[in-house]
Amino acid sequence: MKRALAVPICLIGLWLGGLNAMAGGPERVPAPVPDPLFFECPDFTMMATFPANQEYALIFTYPDGSAKAIITGRLVVTFTNLSNNKSLTANISGPGLNTFNADGSLVLVMNGLGSDGFSVSAGHVVITVSADGDATFSMVGHVFVDLCSALT
Repeated sequence: MKRALAVPICLIGLWLGGLNAMAGGPERVPAPVPDPLFFECPDFTMMATFPANQEYALIFTYPDGSAKAIITGRLVVTFTNLSNNKSLTANISGPGLNTFNADGSLVLVMNGLGSDGFSVSAGHVVITVSADGDATFSMVGHVFVDLCSALT
């Protein structure tokens, strides 16, 4: 489960960093993904770079301390096997809706094309993370590229 959270968790830090400074909303802010990111496949390290990294978050904050972020914009990723330089490029522009609850839990909803860092998928993905860090994952749709297999 930890690997399925790699990209969304990176994004959470970006969004949460700006939430305390905001009151009310909505506010539109850039939400770029950190570049590069690294993932460990069984036989190699994979690097993700973002040739198109133009996502934005429309953030709504609420008096109870919770917030919602609607993520839109263009996001293209290139995954590269660092052992053999084989690569694959995919449009993973989403969109997404992230809910940050006042108790510290969160719900990440990704629609359309997306990636968890180990696969590229199409459909509706929901990741729920409790305040103590336990995560559940559900998907309606399909994985159409297993990146660790495709890049060997």
